[in-house]
Formats: sequence, structure tokens, C-alpha cells
Amino acid sequence: MPDPLNEINVTVTIAVQDGDYVWSYAGDVTNPSTGLITLPNNNPAKITYALCPETAAQYSFCFVNLSEAHATTRQITFIKIDRTSITIHDENLPGYTGVTPFGFRLIARSRGNINAPIVSPDPEVINEPGPRPPCE
Repeated sequence: MPDPLNEINVTVTIAVQDGDYVWSYAGDVTNPSTGLITLPNNNPAKITYALCPETAAQYSFCFVNLSEAHATTRQITFIKIDRTSITIHDENLPGYTGVTPFGFRLIARSRGNINAPIVSPDPEVINEPGPRPPCE
């Protein structure tokens, strides 16, 4: 029987403060200011980032890029992007990445100016808790 899937839902808000775009995050295992997600166990994860209604009225998601510093492409098996959400499947297989964090850069754009991408900070996902066996 496969391990149960961790379903991580993160609500994303984009606000303008002093001319800068500020991203904030809300979710059960999510740091609100950094977007850092700590997986609750070593099971596979489905992470869904969804724009809050107020943000979705002004912005839309258009792309997700694996972090340059923390990419683990072997673990990512599926990415789906639509205007208001991004869903990422992480196999979270033991042994390949250990507890190495990985991250995504979420890319949004203003509905009024599609030529101006808004790039998120680098929210990370931490593969904790518990020891992970080495890969075979």
C-alpha cells in the first residue's frame, strides 16, 4: 500500500509596500513571512499554492521555476499551473535528498500588465522530520 499523500495547501497574498512586491503565505505547515514549508513526515506531498481572492483579482500565476540554489528535480514529478494556483507533486523519496531543502520561485503577473513578472522570494520545502534511509 502506498504511503498516504501529504496535501499541503498554501494561500498566497501579494501586496505592494513602498513600491516593492511583498509575498505572504498562509497554511498549516507554512511560515507566513518566508513561505517555508516543513513536511510533516516522509510521505509524498502535493503542494498547492493558491492566490487569495483579493490577490487573484489583480494578479495571476504564470510560471514556477525550481530554485537555482535548492533544486531537486528528481523528486518533482508533476507541476500544474493555472491562473490562480500552482500544484507541485513531490515524491519525497527517502535517500535521494535526505533533509536537503528545496525551493521554488513562483512567478505571477499583474492582470493589467502581462509584461511585468513578479518573482517570489525563494520559499523552501524542508524534508523533516525523522531520519531518512540512504538510497539503494
